[in-house]
Amino acid sequence: MPRAAWRVLPPLTLSMALFAHCVAIAPVAVADGNHSSLPSSAVDPTRAQDAALPRTLALGSGIAEAVCELGACGTLIAVDQSARGVAAVAGLPQVGYFRALSLEPLLALEPTLVLASALAGPPAVLAGLESAGVRVVTVPEEPTIQGLGAKLRAIGAALGLSAAAAAEAERIEGELTSLGEALAAIAVRPRAVYLFGIGGGGLQAAGRGTLADGLMRLAGLENGFAEAEGYHAISAEVLLMLQPEFILVGEQTLAAH
Repeated sequence: MPRAAWRVLPPLTLSMALFAHCVAIAPVAVADGNHSSLPSSAVDPTRAQDAALPRTLALGSGIAEAVCELGACGTLIAVDQSARGVAAVAGLPQVGYFRALSLEPLLALEPTLVLASALAGPPAVLAGLESAGVRVVTVPEEPTIQGLGAKLRAIGAALGLSAAAAAEAERIEGELTSLGEALAAIAVRPRAVYLFGIGGGGLQAAGRGTLADGLMRLAGLENGFAEAEGYHAISAEVLLMLQPEFILVGEQTLAAH
């Protein structure tokens, strides 16, 4: 087989990749409801302690990036490991991985708003936050163009930026739909496999239904591991049998291996 080309990507999330490579969202200062605008501190990653701002935890792939793209980075008080490498939140505390959360460290940060991926958990931790009086908003995770728009709209609504988020979502959806139509004309798509692995564990490949799979399809690539659903452990022998032209690996995975 031809030697596969390795590509090192930032921590791979569908939302961030599309934000970074397909569109440029300007910071938004107009809020919904009775608030005329967010304070200037809302775009300051160091976050001034303003009682009018929510104390926001971002738990899930692409959520912190979307908050910052909407001009509300200053509301963030902590993020999870999926936001590692995002410059705008580099100085914020990290609370572990969004699928393996612990309640006490989250409560210790005294959040008033938690933006949690639909994949975040365990569910008992999120229920514990709600029982403590914290507002928990579930952010949808669907690796499609429509799913990206739904994600941005949910985050915007939680931050009081519904109108601005909806406008940006419509623009993004339009641009990505046009991109998809152009890519549909490509008869032969390069085969790629995305590898993921942090925390000292073995490597896993991204199958269909994952964020990585959605990104590869939007980028005009064929997912060489699409016969499987979700993430699964993969050996070097199986990887060779798949004969990928490209092997995609995130920076976190590269650092761990």
